[in-house]
Amino acid sequence: MQIKKFEALSMQEAVRLIKNEFGSGALILSTKKVRKSGSVFGLFSRPFIEVTAAVDFEAKNNSPRSPLNLRGDKGGLEKDISGETGNDSTSPKSGITMTHLGPLHEEISEIREDVRSLIKLCSSPDQERDDESIKEEISQISTMMARLTRETGGASLLHLHKNFLHLHRRLVTGNVDEQISARLIEAVSKKIEKDEAENKELIRERLSDILTRNINVTGPILNREKERKLALFMGPTGVGKTTTIAKLAAHYAIKEKKRVSLITLDTYRIGAIEQLKIYAKIIGLSVDIAFSGRELADLVKVDDADIILIDTAGRSQRDRLQMSELREVFKYNIPIETYLLLSATTKERDLNDIIESFKSLPVDRLIFTKLDETTTFGPLLNTMVKAKKPISYLTTGQRVPEDIEVATSKKITDLILGNYEEG
Repeated sequence: MQIKKFEALSMQEAVRLIKNEFGSGALILSTKKVRKSGSVFGLFSRPFIEVTAAVDFEAKNNSPRSPLNLRGDKGGLEKDISGETGNDSTSPKSGITMTHLGPLHEEISEIREDVRSLIKLCSSPDQERDDESIKEEISQISTMMARLTRETGGASLLHLHKNFLHLHRRLVTGNVDEQISARLIEAVSKKIEKDEAENKELIRERLSDILTRNINVTGPILNREKERKLALFMGPTGVGKTTTIAKLAAHYAIKEKKRVSLITLDTYRIGAIEQLKIYAKIIGLSVDIAFSGRELADLVKVDDADIILIDTAGRSQRDRLQMSELREVFKYNIPIETYLLLSATTKERDLNDIIESFKSLPVDRLIFTKLDETTTFGPLLNTMVKAKKPISYLTTGQRVPEDIEVATSKKITDLILGNYEEG
């Protein structure tokens, strides 16, 4: 959609300019009176009309778009929305209220016809008209059009069937970023023929397929025989790092019969070492303590375990000193795979802040915790796109080792679309 401001001395002249450039399919989005200065301090300024109009060339031309890419590849979705997503969902830019989307498609069509009729009226030389009443009517229609544009996630969705808008509402209600939602719905619409637009189930299946293909997951920490792995877990305070490590340690030591070592760098929190030692004792393991990156490097050199799980202190993303202390661990070229833990209950704005702060550290994978404490899972997708990192594990409670599972694209898709059922 192309948007442009037109200036004229009268509404009739503005409409003529719009029609000449955009044609009869143009939409008037706003009108206002302004005064253009003719001298110092505007003493001899003159009033004129400023009209903002738009035309949806893309809908007319049906030009192809690049395929959807959520995974983090160059040129994918995250490139298009980098630095723009993650705003508060009530911000002017997003404007998502997402209510009563069912009849919006018909309402949009009716408004378009009203605007076209009004433009035709204004451009007719034989029609008597009241400029003020026409401008008032245009203003009312423009206000309605702007609201509908916001509620449907942007002008790019306005031409779609109402069933696509219903699905868009469902995504945004689940806290999927509105721009990501719009890109997904556009991708789905390209997979649906016109005569299939009434088939809600088919549209939903196409969305599920696209999501599943684009959600990037890694599989478990150890996914090959005779593989040795060092895994370091970091994240903000209270996200559940120690409990997650205990779950993984129990799984690999008891179920997989692997040799597991536990090392903690968390010497800040009162009782942190004792908490890990209690879990370790139940599992039948011991815990080593490292007070620095150098000590950690020395410990892993002499450790022949199949998997070494390394706990760290919770770090406030706003505390630069704490972040620099964690950064010191990576100076010793230890072959560590790093996992950033994030709570699924964290507010979107805070998740963005955490991702931005941990960019200075070599994050390899994401783990989402506390999925049992929320009912909206869009932030999992949003964060994967913004961080450009795959998801490895999901945790769903406090039980050790039961409440953890390897993340799969299908599981995350079902969570986002509301298909998840416990048990």
